Amino acid sequence: MDRNRNIEPMRQDVWLERHPYLQRVADFQAQVSAAAADIPIARAHIPNFDRYISDYKAGVPLLQSSHAAIDLEPAEAIFVSLVESMASKPLPEKLALECRDSGTHLRSEPTAPRRAVAWLFGDEAFNPAHPGLLRYLGWTALARFLYPLGDAFGIWREEEQWLRSYCPTCGSPPVS
Repeated sequence: MDRNRNIEPMRQDVWLERHPYLQRVADFQAQVSAAAADIPIARAHIPNFDRYISDYKAGVPLLQSSHAAIDLEPAEAIFVSLVESMASKPLPEKLALECRDSGTHLRSEPTAPRRAVAWLFGDEAFNPAHPGLLRYLGWTALARFLYPLGDAFGIWREEEQWLRSYCPTCGSPPVS
């Protein structure tokens, strides 16, 4: 018997009623979602997965494969735009300062956005002052950019051939 069959997902308003201390987080998430929705985005090009199949079988995540060759440059621009947009929002003082600092850091040199995106994938060469905030905003931008690619990859790949303890798309370990 499947005990979870009749369980409905909890709505955010019910969740917040039970956990009112998370209201500020929910408010920030709403601001980020609204800011992200206002940024025009290009969508990631969907590669020919047949060129990637040998890497897939060897355990190379899609976004790390030279055979898939995903161009992340448009995502860099989305990332910077989202950080700059959040820096202009009415936020609590500390969060507003962190957004402004992060925007300044991303504009500090021409390669900073590229290094920041690489950092999201595990390259430690980029050292942001506010890593939690920048990681959250960066993955929000990347998720919007990569969404169609993720869908197409999910349809193409055969899960039973992966059997690895990290994400077949980005290479990250599972979240616990």
